[in-house]
Amino acid sequence: MNGKIKLVLGVTALAVLIGGSYFLYDTLADGGYGGSQLVIFDNEDDKAPEDVEKQDDENSVPADIPVEKPSEDVPGEADNPEGEEQELPEKAPENSENSPTTEAPNEPTEESKKEPTYSAPDFLVYDKDGVAKRLSDYFGKPIVLNFWASWCNPCRREMPHFEDAYKQYGNDVEFVMVNLTSGARESFESASSFIEENGYTFPVLYDNVGYAAYA
Repeated sequence: MNGKIKLVLGVTALAVLIGGSYFLYDTLADGGYGGSQLVIFDNEDDKAPEDVEKQDDENSVPADIPVEKPSEDVPGEADNPEGEEQELPEKAPENSENSPTTEAPNEPTEESKKEPTYSAPDFLVYDKDGVAKRLSDYFGKPIVLNFWASWCNPCRREMPHFEDAYKQYGNDVEFVMVNLTSGARESFESASSFIEENGYTFPVLYDNVGYAAYA
């Protein structure tokens, strides 16, 4: 009887011991009941979070301490740290030998100001006596050259003005009044009659062949 009781007590004690060991292991593993955990770090990178936060607080600067900003580099201070006055290079004289010279543009001459002149082509006509005349025969004086016909109304209206100009400038100016004597609408007779009827005195030349009209 005593042997059975001892056996039961032994088994009970063993069960209690095993259960207590398991409970203690589980408590330590979960960190419960205010127990502390043992953590081992192999190097500095594996520091505990609390140590890292503490180190950051030590390296941070308090807000009430003014932080001095780095000064910006001032041009020229590196070359002149003592702040001595630097001499500027002297300005080269305007008339120095090395300075480029600009030539004034050529002013227009009297010859270049003159408008270009063109010569009229030479042609052959006849006077009232049938004598051949050329335009070049009248070169040497200013020439008033006019082509006209008795059937042309604008020509008839301007004839009095030519007559007045001939009487005033006839000695200094050559008046070459060429009648377009084509033979179809104008003939020698019709042109001569128009001149005589109006009493015009300027010389008249007759383009019987059409040399002047097509020159």
